[in-house]
Amino acid sequence: MMSPRSRPEVKDWHILILDIVDYSELDTDKQREAVNYLKKVMKKTHAYATTSRVDRMALPTGDGIAVAFRGDVPERPLMLAEDIHRAYGERRFSLKIGIDSGIAFPISDINGNRNMAGSGINFAARVLSCCSGGHILVGDQLARRLREIADYKTQLQNPHDFRVKHDKILKIWNFSNGKDVGNPADPVVNRQFEGDYNSLQQRLALRGIHPAADLAAPKHRHKLQAQLILGKVVLEGDIGGFTGVDSKHTQITMTHDATPLLPECVLQAKRELKEPGPNKPKAFLINWEAPIIDTGGILKLNLCSTDYWTTLAVEEARGKLQRDLLAGKFTLKTFPRRLNIAIVLVTADMKLVLCRRAKHLRYYGGAWSVIGETIDAEEDRDQAGDIRPEKTVSRALTEYDELHLPYDAVEDAEIRFIAITTNWEYLLADMTAFVKLRSKDFEFVRDCWTPGECELLDGIPFSPDRCLQMITAGYHEPSDRPGQRASVSDWSRMSILAALFSEFNYHRVMEGI
Repeated sequence: MMSPRSRPEVKDWHILILDIVDYSELDTDKQREAVNYLKKVMKKTHAYATTSRVDRMALPTGDGIAVAFRGDVPERPLMLAEDIHRAYGERRFSLKIGIDSGIAFPISDINGNRNMAGSGINFAARVLSCCSGGHILVGDQLARRLREIADYKTQLQNPHDFRVKHDKILKIWNFSNGKDVGNPADPVVNRQFEGDYNSLQQRLALRGIHPAADLAAPKHRHKLQAQLILGKVVLEGDIGGFTGVDSKHTQITMTHDATPLLPECVLQAKRELKEPGPNKPKAFLINWEAPIIDTGGILKLNLCSTDYWTTLAVEEARGKLQRDLLAGKFTLKTFPRRLNIAIVLVTADMKLVLCRRAKHLRYYGGAWSVIGETIDAEEDRDQAGDIRPEKTVSRALTEYDELHLPYDAVEDAEIRFIAITTNWEYLLADMTAFVKLRSKDFEFVRDCWTPGECELLDGIPFSPDRCLQMITAGYHEPSDRPGQRASVSDWSRMSILAALFSEFNYHRVMEGI
């Protein structure tokens, strides 16, 4: 048992943790130079130099530094952050700073080196995990104390909810003076947007976009009140505040038998339906977890390989499934359904690629839409046998009856998965892929394309004004093809809206609605 004398002194401290952006991408000499410069700047700051060693602890963290202050001056970490940013000038965007209060105490690690521990360190680390370059973010409890100080009341801005490690929700404030301290842009990493969905829903309604009648009914509205609903499509969740993840940051878990997870009404419908021909293998989404930065920023998908027959059974049973979902018997996130990929393709000249789907197609036939593709549970696997959504994207863009782009154009593209939606009408899940061609313009795409499932192709400026005009109107007519006006599918409108959030900032797009 630890003797009373050997126990660490446990007290509340005010803690700053600072990281150097993209530190791991620097070569060894640049890493050493960046850390040494940071130490030199910090030691010259007024907040650090005028605090006694008894009342502060400071430790390197490898890619940054942690500093804890004790006493009745909770603003010291913020003063330190201000001093550091002013010393760095424009280089402050190479730093991320998280600040919070809590228990901290000195310890020795296994090698006998000085270290810090305590819940306060964890709190500050969680706040730091929500930063982008230049941000100074402050935890809610400390921020409320600091806002009692006149100088900080207007500079601590826009508290938002963030989902951090262990699925915890934290309220965090952004600190900036709009000039030489902080990053005034709203932080989006780990951001939870649910609190804004209702106001966005209302704005869309004013522009003529209403949820499907059964979803908008007062007796059901509260079941989905945290989610944006556009027509018959539910935005189940954004991925990393619409920042999204690339294919390297997706983790696929395969469940080999979905039968025990499907409601009995689906299994009964399948028994009563004749097996279709062909009955191709499909991927079903069982559940998913949004990426959290301090757990690796990984989008986790639990998929299973099933068949087209099961898709038809879900459609057959959808009336009962929808009633059970609205009654709260289960949730969209835990209901297995077929997973498709909605591909918002933007060319190097910033044109959004739209296709009008052939009228004979089962889903959205005759409507203008983004590129869409069903995951093929056989073709879209990697060497380990796991389904990979990026393979679906590549296949959709290169297949002859789709866009027929050359493989090098697709390999050079930036692909990010930014949102997951559910089509309420068919109970299909869609993962939105935001794809930007780095070197190919729209004319190149048009030259590669041959009519097939996509019978017409068009490109419009990928800008908030132009895209919101189409989203709210609900139809598209190519400027060079008068008379080819047709509706834009709800599925596509939601996907394009998510891509606008990803490219242009959520609140800037909100202002245009």
